[in-house]
Amino acid sequence: MNIAIFGATGDTGRRFCRRALDNGHLIKPYSYRRTKIEGVEEMQSTPIELNDDGAVYQALKGVDAIVSAIGGEKSTRASGMERLVQNAQKIGVKRIISIGGAGILSLPAGGLLKAQPFFPDFLVPISNAHHEAWKILEKSSLDWTMICPRTMNDGVSNAGYRHQADSPLSDMKSVLYDDVAHLILECLEKATYITKRVSISNP
Repeated sequence: MNIAIFGATGDTGRRFCRRALDNGHLIKPYSYRRTKIEGVEEMQSTPIELNDDGAVYQALKGVDAIVSAIGGEKSTRASGMERLVQNAQKIGVKRIISIGGAGILSLPAGGLLKAQPFFPDFLVPISNAHHEAWKILEKSSLDWTMICPRTMNDGVSNAGYRHQADSPLSDMKSVLYDDVAHLILECLEKATYITKRVSISNP
C-alpha cells in the first residue's frame, strides 16, 4: 500500500511511519516544517502547507490511502481536513484515517462526551475542532475512520488495548501514541471501522 501521512514528524505520525515501513508499505511523509522523522532514518518528511490546494493535490497523487495525524492550531484540524478531503475526492483516493479525540464519541444515552458537565472545559475547544473535522469526513464520499483516544503517552505498544466503534469504552484510560499508530495501520490493512469513530483505551 502507498500511504500519504500528514503530521509525519509528530508523536503518533512518526510511530506510524516506522510501523508502516516495517510492514512493507510505501509511505509519502509530510509535515508542516520539520523534515527529520525520529526513528525513521531512511527518509525525511516533506514540508507542506495544508492550505495550498495544489501542493495537497500533488501529495495525494498515486497513493492508496491517507493518514492525518496533524496537530498544531485548532483551526488547522478542520481546514486541513477539508483540503485533504476535497483533494482526495478530486484525485480518487477513497481511504482516509484521522486522529480525533474522545470528546466526539457518542454516549449510549445520547449526546457527545464533550457536551457532558464533567468534560474538562479546557478540552472543549480542541474537541470542537475534532468535531468539525469529523463532520467534514462524514459528509464526504470517502471511506473514513477517526481514531478517538482520551490522552496519549510515550511507550511501545503490545497491542493490548481495547477498541470499539462510536461510543466511549467503559472506564476509558489513556493509551500510547504507539497504540494509536498500531490501530491506524491495522484499520488500513484489514479495512475495518469504515465510516466510524473509534474509541481506544488501555485495558
